[in-house]
Amino acid sequence: IPHTTKNIIWYDPETSRVKIATHARFDEGMNDLPLDSIPPNVVHLQRTQAGEALPADTDALTIPPFAVGSSPFFETIVKTLKPTCQHPQFGLSLDTDTLTNRVF
Repeated sequence: IPHTTKNIIWYDPETSRVKIATHARFDEGMNDLPLDSIPPNVVHLQRTQAGEALPADTDALTIPPFAVGSSPFFETIVKTLKPTCQHPQFGLSLDTDTLTNRVF
């Protein structure tokens, strides 16, 4: 099926055929159905609180402050190393990326 992210495949119980639709609306709570047509799984969810709405969460939420840093790492550690190699670049082969002009 071309453009499968834009289409859905669904089963039509009235015709016993599998069909393709280009637009779909999902309502897991079946809010648009009359009360006598609500499926058993939704009725069960509605009865879990004796017909009452689920209570609001009483626990206070704490949201950490938003922070931005220049390093992609959570923690940066600076260490001084004693060179044991006599090579001027310590055995590393460095080059510059022509697009970003950064060393790699």
